[in-house]
Parts: sequence; C-alpha cells; structure tokens
Amino acid sequence: VHLKPADVYSPEAAAKVIETDEKVFRHNVSLTYEQWLDYPDGRKACFEIRKVPYYDRVGKRHGLMGFGRDITERKRYQDALERASRDKTTFISTISHELRTPLNGIVGLSRILLDTELTAEQEKYLKTIHVSAVTLGNIFNDIIDMDKMERRKVQLDNQPVDFTSFLADLENLSALQAQQKGLRFNLEPTLPLPHQVITDGTRLRQILWNLISNAVKFTQQ
Repeated sequence: VHLKPADVYSPEAAAKVIETDEKVFRHNVSLTYEQWLDYPDGRKACFEIRKVPYYDRVGKRHGLMGFGRDITERKRYQDALERASRDKTTFISTISHELRTPLNGIVGLSRILLDTELTAEQEKYLKTIHVSAVTLGNIFNDIIDMDKMERRKVQLDNQPVDFTSFLADLENLSALQAQQKGLRFNLEPTLPLPHQVITDGTRLRQILWNLISNAVKFTQQ
C-alpha cells in the first residue's frame, strides 16, 4: 500500500507497469500482456497480467484493477519448443546442404555414364545408382518442405518452364525406376500439351515424382 512501482519492481519492470497503467487510463481499454518479474529471493517468474478500468455503480472511473497468473512453466515450455524448432531447421538445412553437393555429383556423373558403352550388368548397376541418388535427393526436398510447411514458410517460385524437356526428363527417370522392378513406364498425353508453362518447376517435379514413385512401388506387374 502507498508504494510506487519503482519501490517494488526493477527499473525495467516498473517502467512496463507504468506504461501499461497509462494505456489503460488514457484509452479506457482493457489490456493483457506478459511480463517477467523478480521475486525477493532472486527467482524469476513470467506472469500473464490483465488490467481493466474500474468503475463505480454510476459509471465513474476510479482507477484500474489488475490480475496476474504465473505462466512460467508454460512460457519455458513454449521457449523450449521454439528453440527445438529452430535447431531442427538448422540441422535439416545443414545436412541437406552438406549432402546435396556430393549427391548432385553422383546424379550427374551416373547420368553421363549411362550414355556410354556399358555391359548389361554395368548398365543395371548404374541405373540403380542413378535412381537411388535421385530418390534420395527428392527425400531431402520433401523433408525440407515439410519443415517449411510446419513453419508456414513455403513460397512458390513460379517461373517459365520448358514443359517438353521437363516431361522428357521425368519420363526418362521414371522409366529407369520402373525397370528396376521389371516394369515399363510410358508417357502418353491424351491432349496436346503446351511447350511452356508458368509454374514452380521444383515443386511440380516433386509432386509428380512422388506420385509416380508410389505407383511403381505398389505395382507388381
């Protein structure tokens, strides 16, 4: 009683108390906010504080009322979740970057080698290497996109795409994957297709590749 905020709280906390009190008085509104406060024994606690104007029976304002509840555990839990999310994102980005460079080399070189003279056995092994590397790269992309979706950070990069070359690459890769199971993959458009489309080529490739991969995976003959 008869104590000022500066008599009870730290300078920073006292300034926040005064600032929020003035907002309630000046704008005649209710206010809810979070604030860390220090106990006399040195402990710190986070409180959710609500302040409302106080009126008498005839509607005259006499001051304000404040309520607070200790949300320290909830706040620390939220902070821990946020840290874990940031750590996960950093880990995924680092692993993806470190593995993608050598993986791209494997994909490119195996593709080049497939165009050289090979024995049937060598071609079989090389196709397995190529498809496996591409599949692993798509898994990386899926993991990164899942992380972005969880953080609502997915952004589409719509650019002109040579659709003819796009489908040819997809068909060649899908055919290689199908051959691993003794299957055949054919692309037979039922309608004339545009030579160029505006789309996010990376996302579209992921979607179609996942659909085709699942089809191959669950097709026995």
